[in-house]
Amino acid sequence: MSSTIKLYEHNQKAYDALLDMLGERDRACVIKPTGTGKFVIIAKMVQDNPDKRFLLLGTNDYMFNDQMANLTEIAPGFTPENLQFMTYSASLLAASFS
Repeated sequence: MSSTIKLYEHNQKAYDALLDMLGERDRACVIKPTGTGKFVIIAKMVQDNPDKRFLLLGTNDYMFNDQMANLTEIAPGFTPENLQFMTYSASLLAASFS
């Protein structure tokens, strides 16, 4: 049984703003300082929308693996099958071959 991600109040405000943005357009961006919970907001969006696919771009695999390890503490049992990670450099290579 996977657990539901609970957001802190400041992240809930950002999550609500994210939903508002996505209600108006098909893209949105969460801009917050390092360590304030951007990945938790993303994970909540992924969890709330299991029928959609998500791509998370980042600088390196370590960052993603570290965040996924943190996710197991925040939401034990939640394994996001609809979330893919790609580094910025890999996305540039993928775009050049398409």
